[in-house]
Amino acid sequence: AAGVERVFLGTLAVTDPALAAEACARFPGHVAAGADARDGRIALRGWEEQSDETVLQFARRLLDAGACALSYTNIARDGTFEGPDVAGVRDLIDALGPTEAPIILAGGVGSVDDVRAAAAVPGLGGVIVGRALYESKVDLAEAIAAAAAVQR
Repeated sequence: AAGVERVFLGTLAVTDPALAAEACARFPGHVAAGADARDGRIALRGWEEQSDETVLQFARRLLDAGACALSYTNIARDGTFEGPDVAGVRDLIDALGPTEAPIILAGGVGSVDDVRAAAAVPGLGGVIVGRALYESKVDLAEAIAAAAAVQR
């Protein structure tokens, strides 16, 4: 009723897989999931706990349940400005194969070059810039232009 188009599930998607699947089925095209990972495993509860589920297992499970998008964050890079986990998201996309749901990379962007590197990953649906915008490390218009100029 408030006009929200999409929600992202985090901890709930790990702790209550049945409810996550039910939400995806009940609201098709409106439920996404956040794969926040440490050492290849999904972290939960504000990154304070570690699950046994791998990023790939989590991604497959949520996409099979009907999640409309998936964000991937290597939490070791989040907030560092040292670049996002381009290799990790490339491996994830390769392992998943073709999917209609976009895979979005988050965490670590510190420059327009980071956006450009992410945009070059075949199949990537987007990159979250976040903190780098707030701290004026990345100009939004320049980042959009850089991403658009990448030939995949």
